[in-house]
Amino acid sequence: MNRIVKCTIIFVAIVAICFLFTGTKCIAQEINLSVKTFIPGMEASPGNRAIQDLALSPDGSTLYAAYWTDTSSDPIVAYSTSDYSVIDTISYGRCHGGVDVSNDGRYVYATTYYQGDVSRFDRNNGNARTSLSVGSWATTTAKTPDGTKLVVGSGHDDGHGPSNVYVFDISAGNFSSLGSVSLSETFVDNHLAFSIDSQYVYLTTNTKLYEISTNGSCAVNRFLDFPSSADGLLGVAAGGNNLFVSDAVNNKIWIVDKSIWGVTDYIDVSSAPGTIAMHPDGNHLFVLNPLANSTTVFDITTKQMVDSIENLASFPNDVVFSQDGQYAYVSHFIQNNEAGITVLNIPEPATILLLTLGGIILRKKR
Repeated sequence: MNRIVKCTIIFVAIVAICFLFTGTKCIAQEINLSVKTFIPGMEASPGNRAIQDLALSPDGSTLYAAYWTDTSSDPIVAYSTSDYSVIDTISYGRCHGGVDVSNDGRYVYATTYYQGDVSRFDRNNGNARTSLSVGSWATTTAKTPDGTKLVVGSGHDDGHGPSNVYVFDISAGNFSSLGSVSLSETFVDNHLAFSIDSQYVYLTTNTKLYEISTNGSCAVNRFLDFPSSADGLLGVAAGGNNLFVSDAVNNKIWIVDKSIWGVTDYIDVSSAPGTIAMHPDGNHLFVLNPLANSTTVFDITTKQMVDSIENLASFPNDVVFSQDGQYAYVSHFIQNNEAGITVLNIPEPATILLLTLGGIILRKKR
């Protein structure tokens, strides 16, 4: 081997080593989503099948769907997650804004928009109903991570004006009010987020993010004003010390650091984002794109999009995950035959090493 060839080999090796150590690198976890099945929506009245909210029983065996079909007795339908058959139907009230389940699986909670109440249905007693008033236009409901409290929002029918947030004690079979707080803007009926210790709930109006105490008098602890151009805040999700807020006007996911209570970064998305939710692994943010009929997934560490699934049924509106993270259930808020629930397979993520110089991508399973 002559001297020129040797020098060339050494030069190439040095360049390669410099590239590996100085090139921009990031490690993301790729998820390859696929559709497992589609559960057609129940036709509550001719042509009306829209589903507003979903909840899973603690053991994962039953999926509850809150229907919003504008009939006088809208159903809450219980589906088996083993074969997706209908197990039970609870019919009450006009337009259910939210649904959740007690930690022991005995009680189903649902808000009813036009009745202005939150109902508790006793699954062990023929779905016997108890209700508490939450004023007009009851929408979202969600329980705290420890399962001891239920948070309910009630807004305003035209999407403007004041709203209220209520906190209820649901521990040990209780069902009573702990307090409420009024907001100057309309509460956005989308996903809520909670602190890990269940002490705070996070929610949005069109332009503000709120941190509200779930203890004592249920007071606003602090709020964050977003620019007036961000007049389309929707869902909130929590991950680590950050909150993620979807902005349907600017096509962004804002990242808020709770320790400084300020926006530190953002993720650009291609279509107006709606509901967002954190996968049980705590590292993947699922973003529903209702106008694009798609779902995208971001690695929150790298802020890279790691998967997108297109051509879903129209207007994906809510998502819940099985406890093991293997399945996602996506509801569709539309009145026609596309309404129903898409069941997504979520395989084990693949770790991707991205070297941004030269476009080298190495993959290996975890």
